[in-house]
Amino acid sequence: MRKDGRATHDEQSYRELAPGAALRPWVECFWERREARRAARSQILPDGCADFLFDRAGGRAWLIGAMSRPFEFVPDGPVDLFAVRFRPGGAHAVLRAALEPWTDGRLELGELGRWGSRLAALVEDELAPGELALRVEAALVSRLANARVDAVDHVLREMERDPAAFRVGPAADSAALSRQWLTRAVRARAGLGPKALAAILRLRRTLAAANGGRGLAEAALAGGYADQAHFTREARRITGSTPTTLVAARGA
Repeated sequence: MRKDGRATHDEQSYRELAPGAALRPWVECFWERREARRAARSQILPDGCADFLFDRAGGRAWLIGAMSRPFEFVPDGPVDLFAVRFRPGGAHAVLRAALEPWTDGRLELGELGRWGSRLAALVEDELAPGELALRVEAALVSRLANARVDAVDHVLREMERDPAAFRVGPAADSAALSRQWLTRAVRARAGLGPKALAAILRLRRTLAAANGGRGLAEAALAGGYADQAHFTREARRITGSTPTTLVAARGA
């Protein structure tokens, strides 16, 4: 299971909400997850994204940094989450600061200055789920009013579009940047270096294809791996599990 979680019975629900046009350069989606009973522990896989996570059950709000390794989610009660899943590098435009310090970690939104405190306070207002989404979206639109997509953002979008084809050298050349400068910029904005980020995005896309019904060998080739064995090695390296195990867990 990724950060999005997954519904497995009537008392669980998960859904994604598309952001408005103003946020699409920076935000992949909003998502909600609810489980009325105490949820079982689950493995969350790296997805190349950072999240703003609003824990309505616990009354706290967090910046969740990009992940380079899996994380075991062990809830201590009912789950009631609302989150913003940023596109790779998207959270940087909101933070206006490097994301790398929070890789594989988290920080309470209230520690991100006055704007972060105002955003975090929304989780304490006991807003209806739809109202919370509207208020968070409005706050992000205001925060990003003057943000502009630049050369590094274009590189990140191309990486999202085809992570298997991404190479730092050609990407730097096309952006008229040095390889070293681009590598540092991607790491600062996304929390991961370009090679690691591209590998995670490729694995995420390939697992999604396998979960969507493609066989593992077909999904591996579509994902740009040399063969299924290559896909398996990369899955083991990034997640510690095989694609067979990951697909089976997703379908459980």
